[in-house]
Amino acid sequence: MKNFIINLKDIRPVLLLLILGVLYSCEKDSEILQDPYAGGMEPFGINLLNEPPSPASGPPGTEVVFQARGLKKWEGEFNFYINDELSEVLSVTDSTIAVRVPQLVSSGPASVIMDQQVFFGPRFAVEGNVRVDPNFGLSIGTDGPVYDYVEHNGAYLIVGNFTDIEQMDDWYWYFNSMALISEQGVVNEVFNSEMEGEGIGNLLSNRILSTDEFSDGRLLISGSFHSYNGLNGTNGLAVLNGDGSLESHEVDILNLTPDIPENSQREVPVLNGGFPGQTVVKAFVSPNDEIIAVGNLNSYAKINYSQSTYRSFWYDYTRVNNITKLDSLGNLDPSYHSSGQGANGDIIDAVMQEDGKIILAGEFTMFDGQAANRIVRLNENGQVDQSFQVGEGANGRINSIEYNPVVGKIAITGNFSEFNDKQTNGIAVLNSDGSFDENFELRPIEGGLITFADILNDEKVVVSGTFQRYNGITREGFLILAPDGAVDQNFNVAGSFEGEISDVIETTSALGNKALILLGFISRFDDQPTGNIVKIEIQE
Repeated sequence: MKNFIINLKDIRPVLLLLILGVLYSCEKDSEILQDPYAGGMEPFGINLLNEPPSPASGPPGTEVVFQARGLKKWEGEFNFYINDELSEVLSVTDSTIAVRVPQLVSSGPASVIMDQQVFFGPRFAVEGNVRVDPNFGLSIGTDGPVYDYVEHNGAYLIVGNFTDIEQMDDWYWYFNSMALISEQGVVNEVFNSEMEGEGIGNLLSNRILSTDEFSDGRLLISGSFHSYNGLNGTNGLAVLNGDGSLESHEVDILNLTPDIPENSQREVPVLNGGFPGQTVVKAFVSPNDEIIAVGNLNSYAKINYSQSTYRSFWYDYTRVNNITKLDSLGNLDPSYHSSGQGANGDIIDAVMQEDGKIILAGEFTMFDGQAANRIVRLNENGQVDQSFQVGEGANGRINSIEYNPVVGKIAITGNFSEFNDKQTNGIAVLNSDGSFDENFELRPIEGGLITFADILNDEKVVVSGTFQRYNGITREGFLILAPDGAVDQNFNVAGSFEGEISDVIETTSALGNKALILLGFISRFDDQPTGNIVKIEIQE
């Protein structure tokens, strides 16, 4: 038993340490349990209730009543805002506050600011001449971005990087990067009905970036893909029949595979030519029905069927520099841009004018050995057009370019602050000859950048981006500007916009009013979620 006797003298130092530890722990607990808000800002007891205001919508100048608590005590000491714009307070009670909607404002949440504390409330919808078209058939949209469109058979062929539209995808319908929709948003389920899950293949690496139409109704698509409906050999470029099927035929080809009959024929695209491993940024159908392909391209490939086998294609390559012309069979035009060196930087976007001239925009500063600061126009033969009056061009990258042949205007956006020695802020409007449009004057923007601009047939300018304010007023990411760059309140009432616009379709609403279909990578419009396509009605 001796081994189990404890000597108290030996444990006294240990007990002392334990007692000190307990006391220190209690002291720390006492500190932790103290009011963490002590010394903070005074609680005001303000509560702007999340109940719909009365009325819930109205034009500027409307008297609106919001449900609120605790404001009466602080009357005269707080400010009331609708979408960050100061609103006139008309009256305050124990349960309400009445305000007048500012004359310059867009739809958004109400808020109270008291001694640098913000209390948010419900949304107020500002009425004007623009609204989301409630009759548009696409309420869900696509599951990926939409890049381009072309009018086709009284409808619109939209292309992009999506596999579904309106959640119609099932075992049979598979909208792989393109769909045909009516102006009212009805999806054509017959167009390319033989697709059956094939489309352009794996969307992780395949996209349709642009589309155009031949005079006979055939379609042209371009981008970064290598097959269509299971047929290889498209390589970023394909010609489709009017129903969306690939224009194809059969060719005799050497067969070395025992399980396939000897002297087999293989179905292949009629357009024999493309850009393996490269991306065609844009492709256009010229006025004489030839194809002009644009991008950071360096080689063009045609399949040599005489040296190919059923399982493996042999390609013949031709050197190209950014742009080339070919017919719909894939035969290159050797006289087009025949001796050009191309651009010394990336080509990001391009447009074709009605005479077949091509305007390229991007990151380059030289083209074919000549100074060309981020923009250049090529003649019908692919040579630099010296008559294009852009002067010094842009002092930074051009990210988008749009051209409206009806009004003869060009809109560009990008990371530049000057164009042709004129001060700009990432956007410029040009005349069809490249000269600077002095009539358009951008007002100050705050909180972000302009990423897209397009000129409508009435010369209004649609603008989108990441900006938060325009000319001192909250206008979140979307604007419809007058031709001179001014904001008309009636056309700028929409709430927050999130995403990027890639193209705009001018059309009509179900009521016969002017309307715009916005395409792109759009997640929100007028504070509401949207699936990359949204239609807005405009009442003039």
